[in-house]
Amino acid sequence: MSEKSITHTLTISDGEKNYTCKLREPEFEEYSMSLIALKSVNGKTNIAGAGKFILESCWVEGDDEIRNNSKLLFNASIFAFELIDFYDGEIKKN
Repeated sequence: MSEKSITHTLTISDGEKNYTCKLREPEFEEYSMSLIALKSVNGKTNIAGAGKFILESCWVEGDDEIRNNSKLLFNASIFAFELIDFYDGEIKKN
């Protein structure tokens, strides 16, 4: 499987219709840049902004309504944020 292959299907429903898009796995640069979007100008956490960056960067194909409808975009961005894996770990001084 190529690194650019579709690895995720995101489905959003507005209660009347389902909208779907296909996303590929983010690469290091996209993970890194999403952290910049995670912090807004006023210092508050911006999960939707980070997710939107991942959604836009990793979009392969899908229903354009997701990108053109603010409510669908907001909700899809929250779900796309879940592509950012935060592993447990620790660092100790020797």
